[in-house]
Amino acid sequence: MLVAFLGTMDVVSTDLANALRAAFDPPERFDELLLHLLDVRRTDLTMAGTYPQRIFQVVLAAEASGWLEDLVVAALQVRPRDPDLVAAAATLGVLHGPPAAGAPATPDILARFGALQWQVSPPAVLVGADLCVVAGRDPAPVDELRFDHRTDAAGHVIDAGTTVAVTGWSTLSTGGPALARLAEPIGELPVGRAGLVAGADVRGWLEVRRTRPTVGEPLLLATSCGCGGIQLSSVVVEEAGPTIIRYTGPAGLLLGTDFRLAGVSLDAGIAWSGPITVG
Repeated sequence: MLVAFLGTMDVVSTDLANALRAAFDPPERFDELLLHLLDVRRTDLTMAGTYPQRIFQVVLAAEASGWLEDLVVAALQVRPRDPDLVAAAATLGVLHGPPAAGAPATPDILARFGALQWQVSPPAVLVGADLCVVAGRDPAPVDELRFDHRTDAAGHVIDAGTTVAVTGWSTLSTGGPALARLAEPIGELPVGRAGLVAGADVRGWLEVRRTRPTVGEPLLLATSCGCGGIQLSSVVVEEAGPTIIRYTGPAGLLLGTDFRLAGVSLDAGIAWSGPITVG
């Protein structure tokens, strides 16, 4: 059984171990990740002499104890734009995006997809450090938005996420989406407790496309996963007007293949694609 188990780990997790080692250098950064985001002391798991051995043994322990996905998610919070880490997470099924969704799996696209996971608070998406577009038809104002909320398959809360107060609200057009101004510039800050790891990347925000979608153009539809996170599917623009486009699919965010925001859904199959002024 031990030989079979180690063989499975070698196939599934070698890329993850290599990505973790490259993303968390010097080794102390990986220890900080385990301690501050997972409440795990690396020395309780392994005292291996080399960094590659320590990483592999932690991955092995996480898989055996059922917290491998938590390890991957925590690593992505600290390094959301690391393309190798994003690719490994997609291979493990933690993320649902390129290349299966039709987006080319280039390092830049993988980095944008990784960051997107933390820039969305359904039905809102960050388009500035403290500015969100809120999808829907004349959405009602809210007092706060919650980012990074995660649950398990049974609906139990794994991470309550980050709640940010909304200080301003305005509609982009009658019957269209809204803009929400946040009390904090969370786009310029790390994700949740990731800030406790030295050198953690900032959350960032989604760039807004300057050109309107055209009929026949392929787009990426970003929708919320059942337990948190964003998944992608491919759609095609079927009709395109001055501010409205139609496609076949559920409601969500429409992205160009360069991962810039191209539209926000009003209902399933219809999206607003008018100008968004970010200032």
